[in-house]
Amino acid sequence: MISLIKGFFPIWRVRNVIHSFSILPTAGATIVLFLIFSTVIGMGQQGVTISGNLIVNKYDEFGRPESLWCSTNVFQMALDVDGRYVIEVDPINNLSNFMCLTYNGNDTFYVEDRKPTDGKVHNAYVSSGRYPFCPWDDQKRVSVLWLAYASGNYIHELGTNTMPLPWISARSSLSAFGFRTKSEFLPESSYVLSHLEFIRDDSLDLSTFDAELNRPEIDFPSDDVEAASLKADLEDRKINWKNGLVAGDLLCSMFTNKGGLQFPLSFTFTSYHAYHKLVNRQVVGFVTNIDILHSNEQFSPPVISRLRVEDSRFRALDLGVESINYQITNINMWRSTNDQQLIEEFSAVKVNALDSGHFKASAVHDKRVAMVVVVLLIGSTLPLILYLRSRNKGSGSHAHHDEKQ
Repeated sequence: MISLIKGFFPIWRVRNVIHSFSILPTAGATIVLFLIFSTVIGMGQQGVTISGNLIVNKYDEFGRPESLWCSTNVFQMALDVDGRYVIEVDPINNLSNFMCLTYNGNDTFYVEDRKPTDGKVHNAYVSSGRYPFCPWDDQKRVSVLWLAYASGNYIHELGTNTMPLPWISARSSLSAFGFRTKSEFLPESSYVLSHLEFIRDDSLDLSTFDAELNRPEIDFPSDDVEAASLKADLEDRKINWKNGLVAGDLLCSMFTNKGGLQFPLSFTFTSYHAYHKLVNRQVVGFVTNIDILHSNEQFSPPVISRLRVEDSRFRALDLGVESINYQITNINMWRSTNDQQLIEEFSAVKVNALDSGHFKASAVHDKRVAMVVVVLLIGSTLPLILYLRSRNKGSGSHAHHDEKQ
């Protein structure tokens, strides 16, 4: 099978016969039309590659369509039984960006290529763990596909009922926090979601603005403008998002089983405006083709242009480090956290951050506490110092002369 998107997945070669479904939308629903016999080399690893269509519609707070933020896309994914994935999205009818989101079992990679052959430097973001930080996903396409096909593993692993809203950047907006999740899984699987809601819960708000800034996902504001924006996000959340309001919901349907995995053939995601409870964005996806996962899939995102990488795997906010920035090409490819050059760059960034005083709120608080302790110590020893100085003065003019020298 050749990928519908940029040809990043390997071409299948003939040997052993397996089943492959082809599914097409009809009258607003998806139905299985026929079975195709396809072939692959070897037994393959447990998992699937699936492709399909994704339709995004965006509405303003009065319910009017915002055509600039609407699109029709094709997507393709590789999923395996260990929870690894590659998600690719390519627009059909507008100038939106090609995007790729990948989880390799340890780290998550997000790649955006506007025009991969234009010779320009494009953007990539790397983070530790399963949660997808997608700072440039303007139409929330890969974020929603992650919700439908990969978030079950994250929710199961997390073991709690809250996470940042994936369709809002948790690195730069406090609007992403303060919501609990209500998850419904298939009866036979604790990893496959059938329904997911994000519900406002003011008990998840932190006590102060400084405490909100200290959330580990948030980047510390670099100036007063960013700080004011974050404060506005917090005020909007507390004033307009009343307790119990639903911010977004995901409904998956028509499940199938293949390659050791169970997954939906269609889904609908809807996010809402707080003010009038009207639809903000609706994303509809449906699968058109399924194949067994190729045994050579590496779960590494493509590098098809020079990329400016923001790497947050060395994130150490108490030391003033949010990310390391560097560039890669399809020659040197992705760098692991064991890369000696990255380790040295982390050390350099850490030193610069400590020198510049760029700290999270907790670090600033720690510095203030340290200063208070010093002041108290000085205050408690001041009488003793004055007493000793008075004795020195009484010891004679020669001793006084020596002290001034």
